[in-house]
Amino acid sequence: MSLLEDYTSATELTHRMLEAARTQDWEELATVGSARDSLLVAPPETLPPMSARDSQQVARLIEEMLAFHDEIADHAGSWLEHTAKLLAAFDQSDSTASSMQASNPETK
Repeated sequence: MSLLEDYTSATELTHRMLEAARTQDWEELATVGSARDSLLVAPPETLPPMSARDSQQVARLIEEMLAFHDEIADHAGSWLEHTAKLLAAFDQSDSTASSMQASNPETK
């Protein structure tokens, strides 16, 4: 595959990742992300010879992927904040239950 084909495929996969983030399908996001990462596992150290048109297209695809990543991060960040609050509520609930058990003479 050419560099342009690789980045075209990677951009399509990144868009699928974005769609998964929008629907909060975190397993799909991770699965597609792994496929995308394996495609881009070793970026070239130097650019292979390509036409100016192909070079511009690769640059546009990279910019598109970066924009997708920004939106993915927004969705994931919101989910992480919600999850952190939920975990804190569970921790507080567990602490309250433990305190109640400790002060209850029937549990001793």
